[in-house]
Amino acid sequence: MIMEKLQGENRELKEENRRLHKEIDEKESKINELQEENSKQKEELQELKEENQKLRQEIFGLKTSKKRRRSSHTNQKPKKRGPPFGHKGTSRKRPDRVDTTIVLELEECPYCGGELKELKDVRVRYECAEQSL
Repeated sequence: MIMEKLQGENRELKEENRRLHKEIDEKESKINELQEENSKQKEELQELKEENQKLRQEIFGLKTSKKRRRSSHTNQKPKKRGPPFGHKGTSRKRPDRVDTTIVLELEECPYCGGELKELKDVRVRYECAEQSL
């Protein structure tokens, strides 16, 4: 009885082994087929790139080489933007005459609605209303 059971298992394993070998062979065949197709597509892509480059040269002419900076410029730091250090800043001229003075006072914080404690600074702003003639 044990011998028959083992022989049955042996047959099943041999059948499974044949089936798996067949699957492996099919998969290897498919892999080889796909690799050949991939290499053909790579060659075709390269040919198309070369053809594209030739057409671009015919249409737009030969590409001139990019202008290269002198080696002395590449070692220098880039120039600072804005006014030089220590430069006295300027602002708009204050008006000669002020028509109206408006004092704005807040009773609560405009952001959170909380109570205001102490005034830290006063900001003066001038607004010019042009009169049309």
